[in-house]
Amino acid sequence: MWHPKSHKILIVILCSHFTFSLSCGTKLGTDAKSESPADVKKRIWQETSRDAADNLRTIREIKIKRSIGRPGSFLISADNNLYISDNKNGGLYKISPDFEVIAELGDNQLLYPTRIREAKDNLFVYDNNGINIFDKDGQLIRTVKSYLKIEDFDLEDEKSFIASLAEPKPDIDPNVVALIDSSGKRVGSMGKTHSFDYPEVEERAFVDIQDSEVYVCYKFDPLFEIYDLKSKALLQSFNIGASIFPRLIELKQDKKFINPEPGSYKIPKFVAGIRVVSKKIFVLLHTPNPQIVEFTQGGTEVGRYISSETEVLDYFGFDVRLTRDTKQFFVGTIDYSSKPSLVVYEDEL
Repeated sequence: MWHPKSHKILIVILCSHFTFSLSCGTKLGTDAKSESPADVKKRIWQETSRDAADNLRTIREIKIKRSIGRPGSFLISADNNLYISDNKNGGLYKISPDFEVIAELGDNQLLYPTRIREAKDNLFVYDNNGINIFDKDGQLIRTVKSYLKIEDFDLEDEKSFIASLAEPKPDIDPNVVALIDSSGKRVGSMGKTHSFDYPEVEERAFVDIQDSEVYVCYKFDPLFEIYDLKSKALLQSFNIGASIFPRLIELKQDKKFINPEPGSYKIPKFVAGIRVVSKKIFVLLHTPNPQIVEFTQGGTEVGRYISSETEVLDYFGFDVRLTRDTKQFFVGTIDYSSKPSLVVYEDEL
């Protein structure tokens, strides 16, 4: 069992300029069904006791001068520039390391772009057309068309990808993670589908690759899995805990709330992002205050960090930077007031 420690930690939060409906839950009952999803989850959070965690305080807030319609994802590049995809307007933006200069890159109109990845001098951005490869000036090099609806992806190398599927098709392939080559062809798969009540949504997952291992964590179920990239074998599996999760799991059993009509879902999100750095696993929980849990490769919790100063409606990205003295967390958030800012948090020693 982990307990808070005294060490210096920084958390950087990038907030966007829009709001939208968020899946969430509460105790079963008529009142819950009449509330908005965001209000339900916020009320559960207020009624639930907090997990033991390092408390983070705000030490800096940076206003972003230009709003972005609907951030899909962000990337902190190797040269410390910040890249953001605009899911609403189809743009790709670059923000300088001092956060003073923002520029829209290229002249390509993307179709609902989301995840951004990086390899050497190129950016890889997923949209409804496929995985688009850009140079750092935003010029499109080519698009890898896989004809798969992707939830998240990472690079095995510059010509090979792994992708978690937004809409797995068990009748074609029972796996939820696809291996894709440079032509967009599915050349392998891993990660068996689970016996979820709503497989159309609940199989969606975040993925990360480190040292020939594939890390998979489900958005709508607090489950983390590690696979061997070569053999496709499951190496490790563990559950993620939080005080709010039992209430959300209870809500998922109310089918009238979760699935009010065919094709419509209000499933609570449990996880907002994952990152694996130097064999350390970090999971960003989808809670109304930013909460990050650190695990060992074996699934033992060794750290938990939370900020009570910022209320979050939704998240659009997560990254981690480790130094000798600090842990830096970059978290894309959408707050309830819809004001864009860059907030820096430090733990209270």
